[in-house]
Amino acid sequence: MENITPKVLQYREAARLIWNGFLREEDDLGAGPVSDDLLDDCWTALKRDLLAALALRGTGNDDHARALLDPQRSTMWTRPIPFLRVAARDVPAPGVPAWVSRTPGHSGYWDHAVNRLDRGDDLRFIDFFDFGEAGYIDFKYFHVAVVSSKNHPEIAGHEALIEVQYAEVFVDDPPTASQDAPA
Repeated sequence: MENITPKVLQYREAARLIWNGFLREEDDLGAGPVSDDLLDDCWTALKRDLLAALALRGTGNDDHARALLDPQRSTMWTRPIPFLRVAARDVPAPGVPAWVSRTPGHSGYWDHAVNRLDRGDDLRFIDFFDFGEAGYIDFKYFHVAVVSSKNHPEIAGHEALIEVQYAEVFVDDPPTASQDAPA
């Protein structure tokens, strides 16, 4: 397992620059972004390609980038990338602060009673996340799928948000090109 946090943070910075500086559009009154399906499709493809080129290309195993670029992976940014593990940093407090989804899967509500995650929890990278992604983005949070949790087994299958400062990203053994983790 290799720590690729600096490479993932390079992807974060490149994606923020492209969206905020070149793709984000405002309506005539400056009230926010104007989005269309073509822009959404281009943005999804750009993020995928940036993640593969900046973070996965340098892992020493091209299977990581190939799996991400597989055209059959149509669930990009909604399902976890099974070989990208997000780990809470070791901190003095019991675990790191987190927003956990109310129900398993993607619910859009981040108000579960569990609000801390530990280094030993099995978390898989989905994407970066901001509340209110309609304007400028910062990608303040890692958006992850909770595969398992030693201290809170009831949140397996939920999604969570962890501030970038509180986590690291590791790449696991190479996946097969069509591998997808359960949602």
